[in-house]
Amino acid sequence: MNRVSGGVVLTLVISLLLSVSAARADSASAASLCKVGDRYLSQGDYGKAVKAFEQAVRIDPDVAAGYAGLGRGYLKLGANEVMSNPALLEKGVAAFNAALRLSPGLADVRRDLGLTWLALGNRDQALREQKLLEKEAPQVARELAAAIAGFRSSPAYRELGAGGATEGNLTAVDIKGNTVLVPVTLAIAGQTAQASLVLDTGASMTTITPGLAARLGIRLDQAPVGRMQVADGRMVEARAVRLDRVTAGPHSKAGMVVVVVEQRGAELQFDGLLGMDFLRDLHYRVDFKHKVINWAP
Repeated sequence: MNRVSGGVVLTLVISLLLSVSAARADSASAASLCKVGDRYLSQGDYGKAVKAFEQAVRIDPDVAAGYAGLGRGYLKLGANEVMSNPALLEKGVAAFNAALRLSPGLADVRRDLGLTWLALGNRDQALREQKLLEKEAPQVARELAAAIAGFRSSPAYRELGAGGATEGNLTAVDIKGNTVLVPVTLAIAGQTAQASLVLDTGASMTTITPGLAARLGIRLDQAPVGRMQVADGRMVEARAVRLDRVTAGPHSKAGMVVVVVEQRGAELQFDGLLGMDFLRDLHYRVDFKHKVINWAP
C-alpha cells in the first residue's frame, strides 16, 4: 500500500491553501475593477470602462459581471448617434455571450445582447433574445420588444468611388483603425483646396496645418497669433484664420474661423481636424464597414 509522508501532506495542504487565497484575491481584484468599469460607464467614458473590464476578466475569467460590463462598453462605443462600428459590436456580442454562459439568468445582459444584435442590423437574433426573455423577465422582454419595434434598418450603401466622392447623403471616407479621414473642401479669397481632415468630436474648433494654409495662399504672418493646448498636453503656437467656406459632403459653412497649428508626431497623414464648430447640429453616422459617412437626418 502506498503511503504519503506527513511532510508531503503538509506541503500539499499549504499549496492548496495558497491557491485558494490567490483565487480569492483575484476575485476581489476583479470585483474592484468591475466597480471601476461601472463608474466609467455611468460617466460615459466607455473607452476606460472597456479597459477596466478587460483587466477584470483577464484576472478572473469566471466573473460574469466583467463580461457584461465589457459588452456594454463595446455596445456604447460601437453604436451611438455619431457612428456605427460593426467590429466593436461583434466584440460586444462575444462578451455578452460569455457572461450568459457563466450566468444564464442575467436578464439585463440578454436584453443588451438583443440590442447589440439590433445595432448590427440582425433583427432575427434580437427577436430570439426577446423570446428567451418573455417567460423569465417579461418587463425586460417588453423593453427589448419596444426597441425592436422602433428599429429602422440602415439605408443600403452603394459603393462610391475613391477620393471622397459624395453621392446624395453618402460620402466616401478613408478609415485607419478608429480614425475617420473626411474629404473636405476649403475656400478663401478665390483659392480652394481639397483636404483630408480627421473627424474629431473632441475638438471644439477645426484646425488645419501650415502646409494646407500655404496651399490656400494664406499669409500666416498676417494672422492673429495665440497659444493653444493640443491633445498630448503641449502648448503650441496657433493662428486664427477666417475662411469663406468649409464643405464636407452635402454641408457647407461660411465664415468659419479655423486654427492653423502644426500636427507633430502624427502617424497618419492628414491636413488637420474637423471639429465641432462644423459638426455641431449635423446628423450623421459613420459606416466603418463600407467606409462612408451617411449625412441623412
